[in-house]
Amino acid sequence: MQLFKKTFFPFFFLFFFSQLSSAQSFPQAKKWADSVCKKMTLREQAAQLMIIRVPSKNTGKPYKEAIENIEKQGVGGICFFAGTAKDQLEATKNYQRKAKIPLWVSIDGEWGLSMRLTDIPAFPRQMLLGAIDNDSLIYQMGLEIAEECKKMGIHINFAPSVDINCNPLNPVIGMRSLGQSRDKVAYKAMMYAKGMQDGGIIAVAKHFPGHGDTDVDSHADIPIISHTQSYLDSVDMYPFKILSDCGVKGIMIGHLQIAAYDTTPNTPATLSANVVQKLLRQDVGFKGLVFTDALDMNGIRKYYLPGQAEIKALRAGVDVLVLPEKIPSTLDSICAEAKKDSAFRNLITLRCQEILMTKYNLGLNKLNLKNLQIPNGTNKETIANLTAEICDEAITIAKNKHSLLPLKNNRQGEICCILFDNDPMPHLQKTLNEYAQIDYFVLPKNSGKAIVDSICRATSAYHYVIMSLKGSSNGSVAKNYGVSDSNFQAVSEIQKNAKNSILILLGSPYLLPYFKNYENLTSIVLAYQNLPETQKASAQIIFGGLPSMGKLPVAADDTCFLMNSGFQNPKIRLGYKSPAQFGLGSSYFKKIDNIAQKGITAKAYPGCQVLIAKDGYIIHQKAYGKLSYEDTAKVTNETIYDLASVTKVAATTLAVMKLVESKKINLDDKLSNYLTYLQGSNKSDITIREALSHIAGLKSFDPFWKSTMVRGNYDSTLYSTTLKDSLCFVQICDSLFISKDCHDILFGKIAKSDTIAKKYLYSDFGFLLLGDLVKEVSGKPLDLFMDDSFFKPLGLNHTSFNPLSAGFSKSQIAPTENDELFRKTQIRGFVHDPSAALLGGVAGHAGLFSTASDLCVLLQILLNDGTYASQKFLKPETIDTFNHRHYENLNNRRGLGFDKPLIKSKSEHVTSLASQKSFGHSGFTGTYFWIDPEYNLIYIFLSNRVYPDAENKKIQTLDIRTDIHEAVYEAIKSRK
Repeated sequence: MQLFKKTFFPFFFLFFFSQLSSAQSFPQAKKWADSVCKKMTLREQAAQLMIIRVPSKNTGKPYKEAIENIEKQGVGGICFFAGTAKDQLEATKNYQRKAKIPLWVSIDGEWGLSMRLTDIPAFPRQMLLGAIDNDSLIYQMGLEIAEECKKMGIHINFAPSVDINCNPLNPVIGMRSLGQSRDKVAYKAMMYAKGMQDGGIIAVAKHFPGHGDTDVDSHADIPIISHTQSYLDSVDMYPFKILSDCGVKGIMIGHLQIAAYDTTPNTPATLSANVVQKLLRQDVGFKGLVFTDALDMNGIRKYYLPGQAEIKALRAGVDVLVLPEKIPSTLDSICAEAKKDSAFRNLITLRCQEILMTKYNLGLNKLNLKNLQIPNGTNKETIANLTAEICDEAITIAKNKHSLLPLKNNRQGEICCILFDNDPMPHLQKTLNEYAQIDYFVLPKNSGKAIVDSICRATSAYHYVIMSLKGSSNGSVAKNYGVSDSNFQAVSEIQKNAKNSILILLGSPYLLPYFKNYENLTSIVLAYQNLPETQKASAQIIFGGLPSMGKLPVAADDTCFLMNSGFQNPKIRLGYKSPAQFGLGSSYFKKIDNIAQKGITAKAYPGCQVLIAKDGYIIHQKAYGKLSYEDTAKVTNETIYDLASVTKVAATTLAVMKLVESKKINLDDKLSNYLTYLQGSNKSDITIREALSHIAGLKSFDPFWKSTMVRGNYDSTLYSTTLKDSLCFVQICDSLFISKDCHDILFGKIAKSDTIAKKYLYSDFGFLLLGDLVKEVSGKPLDLFMDDSFFKPLGLNHTSFNPLSAGFSKSQIAPTENDELFRKTQIRGFVHDPSAALLGGVAGHAGLFSTASDLCVLLQILLNDGTYASQKFLKPETIDTFNHRHYENLNNRRGLGFDKPLIKSKSEHVTSLASQKSFGHSGFTGTYFWIDPEYNLIYIFLSNRVYPDAENKKIQTLDIRTDIHEAVYEAIKSRK
């Protein structure tokens, strides 16, 4: 979203947004507050101004002390810190039951409840939020945090931090800041606060008038801010002005000495009337609640005794005392002061009334503890999806020498990754592995020179070396932001020896200058934090699965790594997102799970893969069941399936498209122009266009293998049980080899076969001939042509004909039929189709093996107008030509190679919800894919339904594949 300059801020907010503060029922609130306040003693009124620290465990001395302060002293509020959601929820209920007047409950949760609760998923820290442009995500984050808070009975969140972090040496703010630009900090903080307050809780902006340019931690002492009034007004206070104008309900005063407004020694802003009353109330015009920062911090306690600071803070204009110590004696001091000063006493009463009115507007006059609950799985899923969306947009390419990223090349054996400190980085590794075959090296913690040298030698041969280095989210310059000296040295040595090195930096942007002079460090990907979502997004950014959009929210260095810098790269490959990130309901994907499982339960197939890609992102990729009914091994996303007739389009059709584009053939050329054995036959006039459209008058299929048998035994002139000569024989199953002469025999039989009238009839014959045509025209067998033209350039490491010969083990491949007639053994790793087997596993109609994820990459080319990973594979007009019905006048629904929906009547081979622009194919072994350009959608289903018996037709009778496909469309159409 476009950011506005200073002069546009107020107009924009008033025009576009409602006030952050919700409408208050003032008369009713005042009536209730007055009635309660009149019954209270001065001590009870003063106690209402306090929010005390409480434990989440209902045991021990701190708990007993908290109960005493609630029951006997009547404090107005509580604040939780470390704990679990379960413990805190129970503690909240218990504390509320003990309170005479309902407590308002607070938490210091700058990045949500996870900042304090160990069992709640984490949102990103504010520095990461500063890197994104789509600030509506920050609003959604605020709204979700409010939802979490309400469920847990929390009414106040001490967030957002609006400190402008312009000092890299700042020991306390750092990653808690939204950045260095006053406009961006103001706008992002406003969106965060608006989200929380629209969700029904109080947002508290902090730390007024700005803690960003300090080199002292106010937890330890009082930082002194020496900026001029003009600078403070135009920079540090600017976000507070914006949030005040927009109705933020709370502002927290920092324990900061503001020399321009108060020179009294050791007088932090918290205790300064000049700062609170004149600067915040009068000059800024803030009308909400003023909170102190924690009064148990050394920035206060080092100079003031309990009671003294609280009195000074109240006199300065503060409304709420946060985390005072020694509550009984502090209340004694406040009451003693009030008895001496009637104005001070009146001030306490007025503040108490204001707090009680706020409690009324929070619904605390009708507190119902039964509604409280731990945020459930839905909340966790929402947090994960929203966090992923934020991280996807925040990851910043801070350096990109020679425009290395995104990587165009992902060929096997060229990329390695080094993991530091024995940290496995599982989400990073899993996502990197989706794009390429990566070799991993682990550098142990505090490794010496010998180990680093060995890593350098081992990785120097790779074309790309990725290094994953983790910093600390809480790190400071004093601790190198969480990176050890040994790791800095290791990165230095590795990048010197690497051809191209890429550093993924999961830490503060202030780490960037440490790598400023690493000349051979080609690219730096700044991930800000070590989260599962930043690991996944970083890997996608490297390969172009996501566009890189993040911008540095701070200036990490004066000469490079400047604020708002960052390389904006396009998306060039498939990425990974959740359905929820596309607004698709989870219920539809649970339905998909149920349908896939129904097929397994009914023994339609032992296992399957289902993949759905939308708008260039894989949104559902799951493996179900086992490799066989007897096997304990489960199907994974890496399981390789026999694609059967999907080969017709995933190999042969693509190859023909390529040859047409290169003008080596024409669609209206006769097959006999290239296949001499067809010349003079009844097939001499068949064109390439007709063969592709299944309208060439060819038979559907023929069991050719039967003619190679003699009285039920293998013809000894064609078969061998041992490999006699690899130049003359090829393996077709365990311990069975066939002569390559079978090629001529098979195609001779096709040439002599009968023909029928030219009408639509699905035919293997046509694609057997087309596969042979590719070999004759290109000079390469179909498998090598596809390897060179598509598979290798795309980095498809799990796609091949004859996968066992390609180096895959049987355990990686799903078994197919127990062939009792022809090969008389269980088929696994060899092509299921008998005719393709006679041709050595490479045929135009069958023989290709792949995974759903590899197949999706291949198919995405057809949605990308022929482009993938910045490489041009096909022309858009070629794709349009092949996805077109050339014989619609003969009621032929098919395009060239591709299947399509029925023209007029309802389709049964594809869901009726698919558009007429859609196209796909199915395979005999239980495979299926469908592409719909109208919805930018790919659906893939792979199974081995022919295990152990090819007569098993349950996958069709149960409509498994089409029912899943239909659920996908239902999800899309239901999206709001």
